[in-house]
Amino acid sequence: MKKIFIFILLFALFFDLYATHNRAGQIVYEHISGYTYKITITTYTYTKSQADRDSLDIDFGDGSYGVAPRYVKTELPNFYYENIYYLNHTFPGPGTFNLVVEDPNRNENVINIPNSVNVVFALKTTLQINPFLGHNSAPILLNRPIDKAALNQIFIHNPGAFDPDGDSLSYKLDTCRYTGGEKIPTFSQPAASNSIIVDEVTGDLIWDAPVQIGIYNVAIAIEEWRNGIKISRIIRDIQIEVEATNNKPPVIEELEDYCVIAGDIIQFTVTATDPDNDGIYLTATGGPFTLETSPPQFTQNIYGVGSVTGTFTWQTDCSHIRDQVYLVTFRAADDNPEVELSDYESIYIHVIGPPVQFTEIEASNTNVILKWVRSVCQNATGYEIYRRNSTEDFNIGECMTGVPPSWEYSLIKTINNPDQTFAVDDHLNPGFVYCYRIITIFDNITESVVSDKVCIEIADGLCILTKASVDLTDVTAGQISVDWIEPPEFDTVQYPSPHRYKLEISRDLFGTAYQTPIYFDGLDNTSCIDQNINTKDNPSCYRLTLQNFDALNSNWSNIGYPTVASSPFLKIKSSNRKNTLMIEENVPWDNDYYAIYKLNEQTSDYDSIGYTKTGVYVDDELQNLKEYCYKVKSVSHYTAENMPNPIINYSQIRCGIPIDTIPPCCPIVTVESFCDEFYNLISWEMPNDSCYDGLSHIKIYFTNNLEKPYTLLQTVSASNNSYQHYSEETLGACYFVSVVDSAGNESVCDEFKACVDICSYYELPNVFTPNEDNINDLFKPYPYRFVDHIDLKIYNRWGTLVFETEDPDINWNGQDLNTGKIVSDGVYYYICDVYEYRLQGIIPRTLSGFIHIFPNSQKQGE
Repeated sequence: MKKIFIFILLFALFFDLYATHNRAGQIVYEHISGYTYKITITTYTYTKSQADRDSLDIDFGDGSYGVAPRYVKTELPNFYYENIYYLNHTFPGPGTFNLVVEDPNRNENVINIPNSVNVVFALKTTLQINPFLGHNSAPILLNRPIDKAALNQIFIHNPGAFDPDGDSLSYKLDTCRYTGGEKIPTFSQPAASNSIIVDEVTGDLIWDAPVQIGIYNVAIAIEEWRNGIKISRIIRDIQIEVEATNNKPPVIEELEDYCVIAGDIIQFTVTATDPDNDGIYLTATGGPFTLETSPPQFTQNIYGVGSVTGTFTWQTDCSHIRDQVYLVTFRAADDNPEVELSDYESIYIHVIGPPVQFTEIEASNTNVILKWVRSVCQNATGYEIYRRNSTEDFNIGECMTGVPPSWEYSLIKTINNPDQTFAVDDHLNPGFVYCYRIITIFDNITESVVSDKVCIEIADGLCILTKASVDLTDVTAGQISVDWIEPPEFDTVQYPSPHRYKLEISRDLFGTAYQTPIYFDGLDNTSCIDQNINTKDNPSCYRLTLQNFDALNSNWSNIGYPTVASSPFLKIKSSNRKNTLMIEENVPWDNDYYAIYKLNEQTSDYDSIGYTKTGVYVDDELQNLKEYCYKVKSVSHYTAENMPNPIINYSQIRCGIPIDTIPPCCPIVTVESFCDEFYNLISWEMPNDSCYDGLSHIKIYFTNNLEKPYTLLQTVSASNNSYQHYSEETLGACYFVSVVDSAGNESVCDEFKACVDICSYYELPNVFTPNEDNINDLFKPYPYRFVDHIDLKIYNRWGTLVFETEDPDINWNGQDLNTGKIVSDGVYYYICDVYEYRLQGIIPRTLSGFIHIFPNSQKQGE
C-alpha cells in the first residue's frame, strides 16, 4: 500500500506540473482539394506552467486519429502562449465529422468550472462534407479568445469571425467541453448582475456585468450556414480575467453600417476616448483586411492619450461583391497600469454589384428585342432577365439586390455569357404591356442591383381572342361561344384586302390535334358559336390567325402570329366530405380570379359560394355519397390600352360525389428502452381530432437495421396506445405506427418514426484471481446480449501484450501468451472493441480499463 500511495503522489505531482496549462482555443479547417482539409488547432496556454505540447492528438471523427505538430509558438502579454498546430487529413467521403482535441488539463481556479485543474481541456468543431452544397472552409477568427474585464462593468468581446466562402454566420452561447468533446457537466455560465448573452447576428459576447473577480471560461458556438443548411460549427473556448479596478474602459463613438456599389470608396473616421485620460491603442480587424485585392487601409495600433482617431478607407471593386456583409470590428484598449480594459465597435459593410443599363427595347409582331450595356465587372458570369405582364412603379430599395418576389416578375431567360448584351423574348401574347428588368450574376452566384424597368405594349395590327366560354354542357349537344376583336390600328396598305380569319379547333387544352379550319371573311367578322360538341368531358382549344390574300403569289398569307385560347375546364376530386375543384385552361390573358357556383337543389339555380385565385377550390363539410354540381366563371384581363376588360368565360358543369378516401392522421410515436427488462415500450398518442374518427385498428411496423425495410410487427386494437416489444436480436430499433379506419384507409406514417438504441450489455470486471480455487478463476464478462464478437487485448505495465481474443466469452485463465505461465500479481491494462448489433449494423464500442490480477492469493479455506 505504501508503494501505491507513493506512486499516486508522484503521479499527482507530475500531473500538476505538466497538465494544468490550457486556457482557451479553437479548431478551424481549410479545404485543400477533394476530401482533403488542412486542420488548424490554436491553443492559449499558461506561460508559468511546465507543460508544453510540441504536438497534439486529434480525433477526426471518421474512425481515425492524427498527430498535429506545433509550427508557431508566440508569447503574449499576461502570461499567455499562443500555439498553432496544423496537419492535413483526407476524409473517406461525404459525411459529418466531429473534430475533437483533448489535452489535460485546464488551468486551475476557473470560477465557473469547479475543480478546473482536474478537468480535461477539449476543443470541438463539426465539419460537413456535402457534395450538393460544394466545398467549404471554416470561418477565420481574427480576434484572440483571451480578454480582461472589470468588476461591475459591462464587458464586450467579439471573435472577429469572417467566412472566406461568403456563407452566413450565426452565434450563440454554448458550454465548454471536456473528454470526448462533450459538455462539462459541472460547467455554469459566469454570474452576472444582469445577463450574459451572445448577439446571434454580430457575435458580440456581452457580459452585464461581472460580479466576482477571478478567471472565467465561456464558449461561443459559431455556426456556418449555406442555402439555409448548417454546414459547420466551431465551439470556441474563451478565457476572461475579471479584476477589481477603478479604471474605466475607453469608449468608441458609435459608427454606422455601409452599403455601397462596387467601385465606390468608403471613408470614415473612428474615434475613441478614455474617461480616465489613459493612453489608448486603436486597432481594426475584419474580413476585408484579409482580401488579396484592394483591402481597406487603417493604421493599426494608433496611439493617443485621452482620445485617438483613425481613418478607415476602402476603395471597393467588383472582386469584393458577395451576398453576405463584411464585418469590421474596431478595438480600443487602454494602457492603464492597474488593468488594461477595452471596448469594441462593429459595423457591417455590404458591397453589391452595379445595375445593368438598358439601351433599347423594340417590339416586332409578338417578339420583344432587348439590348443593354455590358457589366463593368469582369467577374460577372451572365445575366438574368425578368418579365412582368403589366406596368409598375416600384422603387429600388437601398442595398436591394435581385428581383423581389412581391414584384411579380418571372425569370424568362438566363444568359451565361457576360459579353452577350441582347436577348429576344418571343411568342408573346398580344394585348399586354410587357415590362423587363435585368440583373447581373457573379462568379459567387451573387446577384447585382436590379436595373430600371423598360416597358413596351404589343397590340397593334394583331387579332386577339377574348372569349372561349361554355354556353351549354352536354355530351353531344354542347356549345361554346368564341369571340375576338378586330386588329387595332391595322395597316391595310401593308396588308391589303381581302382579309379573313382562320379558326382551328382541338378538343383538348393545348391544341395537340387541330381539326380542319373554319374561315371568317372580313375584319369585322369577330365571333362564332362552336356547337354540337362534347363539352361535358373535353375542353376545346382555339387557334386564331389573321390572313390576307397575296395576289402576286395567289395564296393566303398569315399576318403575325396566331393567338390561342381554350375554354375553362373543371375537374373534381372527391374525398371524405369534400369536393376539390380544379380549373384548367390555356389562355393568353391574365386571370384575376375564379368565381365558384354550386347548384341549389331548391331553386335549380347556380349560387355563388366563393372564389379562388389559384385555380383550386375546396368545398367541404359535405355529405358523403351525395352528388353536388358546380360551374366556374373566370374573370380575366389584358393590360394593353383599349382592350375589352374584364374578360368573362364559363366552364362546363361538373358534378362530384364525396366519399371517404382519406386515411387517418399519423399518431405521435415515442419509444423507450427498458434495458434491464429487455424490452422496448412503443407508445403513441392520437389527439382528439376528427382526423381520427371511425378507427378500426392499429398497425406497428419496425426494423432493427437501418439498411433493412420495415416489417409489420403487430396489429392491435384501436383502443390501445402502447405495446411492449421483446427482441431476441437487439433492442436497437425504429418504429412507426399506422392507423386504419373503418373504410380500410391506412395512414402512411413511415416518415413519423421513432428510434432507440441505448442499451449496452457487455461489461468487464476489474478483478480476477486465477489461483485454481474454482472461484473467479477466469476473466470473463458479466452476462451479456446482442454481441457478435470482440477484439480484446490485455497489456502489462510495460506495454507488452499478454492476452488477446475475439471470443466474447473470453475465459482467460491468466496465462501469458508469451511465456505460457500465469501472469504475476499486478494491474493490467485492457482495450476491447465490442462489436454489437446496432441499428446501423454491427458497430464497435470501445471499452478500456484496468484489471487487478491476484494469482497468488490464498485459495478459499486455506
